[in-house]
Amino acid sequence: YNSWLAKKVGDFIRVKKDLEEARRVFKENLGGKHPIIANFLYPELGNAYVRLAEYEGARRIFEENLEYSIRYPQVAKFNDYGNLFLNIGDFAQALKIFQNGLNFNEKLADSSRLPDAEIKLLYLNIAETLAQMGQFEAAFNTNKMAEKAFLSEEDDRFERCLFGLYENYGIIYSGIARTNDPSKFQLAIQWYKKALSAAKDAPNREKAGFQIAISDFR
Repeated sequence: YNSWLAKKVGDFIRVKKDLEEARRVFKENLGGKHPIIANFLYPELGNAYVRLAEYEGARRIFEENLEYSIRYPQVAKFNDYGNLFLNIGDFAQALKIFQNGLNFNEKLADSSRLPDAEIKLLYLNIAETLAQMGQFEAAFNTNKMAEKAFLSEEDDRFERCLFGLYENYGIIYSGIARTNDPSKFQLAIQWYKKALSAAKDAPNREKAGFQIAISDFR
């Protein structure tokens, strides 16, 4: 509960401290082999490291978490791990990890497949990565694939996916505007505004607002 509250107010130093202690306790009592550790503690801890820009710590946590996928395939967190490299601008490595996630899922039996939300996020992350690499046509087509197979509003990741979908179109049109057709900035702004309206949490709202401001300036 303390970590949840700290996360809500943006105190990621406290989040990291509390989750590191929880990880220690779970490892001592469960031998470090339990789905709770992989499904909750490792992703939350890794993302806390990312928020604090402690990228080597995040890398260590996400790599350890992927080791759990041998025993618990459903908890493989390719999205979290790939986003680490997306955040630091290593787009080739990010794309490789996201695609590995799709390949990993294809090899699993139906009962062990990754949750639908993870797959939708993989496609959205691949689309964003391709756009950041300047591969706008491939990014657009991948984003369309994600849009066609979208989540229902009942899914707890619906908002995150909707924000990502709209933001990706903004990134794509902004990239086209910068490299080829400046008139596309207006389309980029429209999509960023849709992303802003879909974003409920502060970090995403700030991100969308910043992108709108940059596009307006151009």
